[in-house]
Amino acid sequence: IGENVFRMAKKEFSQLMKEFVVGAIQRNELVKLPVEVYWSLAFSPLYTLIKFHNDGKGVGGIEKYSWNNEHMNQAFDLVVKALKP
Repeated sequence: IGENVFRMAKKEFSQLMKEFVVGAIQRNELVKLPVEVYWSLAFSPLYTLIKFHNDGKGVGGIEKYSWNNEHMNQAFDLVVKALKP
């Protein structure tokens, strides 16, 4: 049962994301991209910063890294800039 619920929720989430991206493109809020490209550009920076933080190390695993709001805001600002038409 749990796997069926997860599969249904995943399908519903995927549909909502597609509707969000299509709507934002129609309103000229996002450049026209496939949902998968949008998702990779919009969320990979956040995932990567979280991974660095969880690992406690930055690129190459040499220097220490700790999450901070300044880094998050820098990544967010650049992502938004990249996705604007």
